[in-house]
Amino acid sequence: MVEYHRESKRSPKMRCPSSFLIFPALIVICLILSCGSDSRNCTEPEPDHLIMGYAFKGLVPVCEACGQVYPVYWYFECEPGVCQYLGYWDPLQQQDPPAWFSAVAEAQQCYDGCTWGCAAGSLWAPSLDPSKTPRENEEAEQASIWLSGSLVAPQELYDRIANDLAMIRSTYSDAIPELDRIRFLPCLQTSSIWLDLMPDADLRVQQGQFHDLDSLNALFKVCQIKTYNTSTCGPSYAYVFDGRYNTIQLSQIYKDAASVLWAEPGYDAPSMGFEVATVLPWPLE
Repeated sequence: MVEYHRESKRSPKMRCPSSFLIFPALIVICLILSCGSDSRNCTEPEPDHLIMGYAFKGLVPVCEACGQVYPVYWYFECEPGVCQYLGYWDPLQQQDPPAWFSAVAEAQQCYDGCTWGCAAGSLWAPSLDPSKTPRENEEAEQASIWLSGSLVAPQELYDRIANDLAMIRSTYSDAIPELDRIRFLPCLQTSSIWLDLMPDADLRVQQGQFHDLDSLNALFKVCQIKTYNTSTCGPSYAYVFDGRYNTIQLSQIYKDAASVLWAEPGYDAPSMGFEVATVLPWPLE
């Protein structure tokens, strides 16, 4: 059981321990409920020759003293095992965007709207198994979740993005050092959600008798729960996970529990309207 720790104010996302007990039977139940009777719904497709585009979006000062920035882009396209650099666009220096920017604009619109799963569909099957997270490459895992909208990063997409980004950086970072500094930044936190509980559940938390979410917490590997007294309506709780998820879906799973009044993901800078440097991966059909 994970203990509830009281905090005076909200704090940044916590790092989790590397392991946590999960219940295999609960994983099987979750997969059956999510996938249905057709096991093909949970089977990832065979690798194909999909071309992926990658825009590294950097930020450049408009002027020395004004504090304003604007985006510039380095763009690459990758087939499995091969990546090529297609060019750089600085909107202040080149008024008309290059032909390749149409794909970037589509990815940028999805990212700016904090929309998850803009490229979901038949390209890769969703992954629903909490035992598959966390993975070694945080950037590729978060980018895969954002692009696919899957609860957990699809293995094939994760591998592809991790390999492509490693190839781009190893091949081109000497000439373009910005590639090593620009990383994918998700607009939502992928390892924490916020909850409000029903009043009777709040009381049982205070009494140390609240166990309604123990099964979900074990399944999704909750490693820390913090309590925040944010209003007169009662406390809010930050649930921190030893794994990375589509926290829009994860919040809904918790919200469906009878003792949960409200649940939503934690928000990061992009979702609050701040301009950020990031990597924008996008499938090209």
